[in-house]
Amino acid sequence: MERTYPLRRTGVAPGRDRGFDRLADAWMLEELRQALRRELRTHGGQAAVARSIGVSRSVVRKFLEMRSVPEPRHLDRLRDWAADRPYAETPLPVVSLAVLVDGLPAGARHRARRELAGCLACIYQQSGEEVPAWLALEVEDRRRHP
Repeated sequence: MERTYPLRRTGVAPGRDRGFDRLADAWMLEELRQALRRELRTHGGQAAVARSIGVSRSVVRKFLEMRSVPEPRHLDRLRDWAADRPYAETPLPVVSLAVLVDGLPAGARHRARRELAGCLACIYQQSGEEVPAWLALEVEDRRRHP
């Protein structure tokens, strides 16, 4: 995902692998997206959630659509807000979906992720296996809102 505002790093060793840093960034951003999605499932629309965070609805919408990473002050507000929410582990496959679509143009990421999740759910169903809960939620969330 192209970042206008790079994520802040402290104490990064000079020889450290940047691929690991990108994965850590993707994981952190996906955890924030998942917290937003959980909140939207239980507490209503994007405008209300954005107000509770202290950012505009467009910041929330674009972040959920994977169109942008919020600027540092908004990202800090998102982190502070998410820290007050009950922790829920973000499954590795959910982060993997975010990483897989990362190289696509911003406007195509949401659709691509929805299609990947849908295809994977179909594969589970065709093989006679139950669709995992994380995947069922991913498909449902992608259909319901960005």
